[in-house]
Amino acid sequence: MNIVLQLRRRSVDSIRRFTVPFLISILLFADLAYLTCWPSDEKWPVYGAISLCIAAMFSVWWQLVLEARRITGTKAWLWQGASLVVWAGSYGTWMAVQDMTYIILYGSGIFLALTASILAWLTYYAGESAFNRVFCGALQAVGVAVVADISLSICAMALQTLLQLSLSFSNLYALIFYASFLVVGWNVFLSSVPKVGCPALPSKPFGNVMAYVVVPVYGVLLAILYIYIAMIFFKGEMPVGKMNWFASIALLVYAFCYLTCSGYDKHAWLLRYRRWGGLLLLPVVAVQLWGVYIRHEAYGLTELRYLSMACTAFGIAVIPAALRRLSGTWLFLLAAGMTLIISVTPLNVLDTPYRSQEKRLLAMMEEKGMLQNGVVSDAADLSHEDKEELYSTYRYVKSYTGQRDPAVEAVLQSPVMESLRYAGPHYRSRYFINDSTAAPVSGYATMYVVERTAGKDGMITVQTQRGDVAISLLSYAEQLCRQYEGAGQMANRNVANLYLLPDDGHYLFIRTMNVDLADDVVQSISISAILLEK
Repeated sequence: MNIVLQLRRRSVDSIRRFTVPFLISILLFADLAYLTCWPSDEKWPVYGAISLCIAAMFSVWWQLVLEARRITGTKAWLWQGASLVVWAGSYGTWMAVQDMTYIILYGSGIFLALTASILAWLTYYAGESAFNRVFCGALQAVGVAVVADISLSICAMALQTLLQLSLSFSNLYALIFYASFLVVGWNVFLSSVPKVGCPALPSKPFGNVMAYVVVPVYGVLLAILYIYIAMIFFKGEMPVGKMNWFASIALLVYAFCYLTCSGYDKHAWLLRYRRWGGLLLLPVVAVQLWGVYIRHEAYGLTELRYLSMACTAFGIAVIPAALRRLSGTWLFLLAAGMTLIISVTPLNVLDTPYRSQEKRLLAMMEEKGMLQNGVVSDAADLSHEDKEELYSTYRYVKSYTGQRDPAVEAVLQSPVMESLRYAGPHYRSRYFINDSTAAPVSGYATMYVVERTAGKDGMITVQTQRGDVAISLLSYAEQLCRQYEGAGQMANRNVANLYLLPDDGHYLFIRTMNVDLADDVVQSISISAILLEK
């Protein structure tokens, strides 16, 4: 009961403190409710929702600034008019951009940068444990929102089942979800934001979880990475593309530990790890950078690879910061700056990989003699591997929704490039169905149901009372494919008396047979059959 009363008191105080962010959350709920109940192709509600998210986060940061400057009362309300300016500016920007991919990128980048700025401000004014309190408050807010969502959904189910009200309950459940997270959860989260000038205290349960669960599990991951690195040096080869994300996770977990575990004096070894643990990551980072370099040289940049490099760069920055005991304020400011760079600048996560792949495509085409003076020539003399690599890069470049160079656009429109799609093996499937519905059982004593898939050798083995029976399907499948050759990727054929005699004592009654081919070579054979045994 005390917890409920405490949450209620905190929520009321939060509404008084963060009135404008709370009102914006109600407007966001109304916007999403409109989208849910009256769906249409209009873009303005979507633009409005993204702009409200940015305005809500800005208004939180702006309220903290006003508190630091001790601006209260009517003057504070007037200054909060800046949130309206931010909303209008964001909405106007989305109307000008129109491209939803870039709108989501810009909106999420600005939102995350504002979040990092808020954490930097709180760390500066409320101490190093501010992020600890905010993160725990976010977890608590999610828990309260989930409970509210489940409770209200049960009430909605009762209305539907017991009272049989004629309502659109799919929309009602969506509205309950929005209200639970955007109104209730958001308000609970805001109640956990430390006050400017009041040092934040770290959460004891969170410290115990980090000390006795997260860090030990992290140690296991680090040991696995060390073993993997030893295997790389023992074998003398670098299997790129495997450890990158695990290494990035290790870096980010360490960064998270450094930013949240500063005030736990009772866990002395956790504090020592917070300062010196980054040194353990240096071998991992070195091998990761080596793998990323190899991958980049071979395949260029992609969105995921670019994001991984950004995460790695931030994680690396945490290591010297920990050794020098720098405040988390600078790291949050660095995170905000990096987020803006990879989202709203020309170095964003969409344009930068595209330019990399565009240069790679043109260089490959010139190297293979396919592009001369802007004219694309046939690629008949290229190997399958070269054609597949060219087509993969071409498809990536063509999927780009931004502004392209006219010369590149002319290359992408060439029919020669699209013909690379068929550079690989020609895959087909043949599906045979037995027209007969009866099998001759005279002279046979036992029946076995057979559901098997054979590989390229066409061999299957069936266990019977007399032992294993080896059956070769390859020659029979090849005979059927030649006899019933048809056009298209998939050809179905009804075959009379589809059967096989493995030996004198067995009869294989085949109900269906599927044959997968690549360049007319059998890759696999799947059958549904009945094996009769004398």
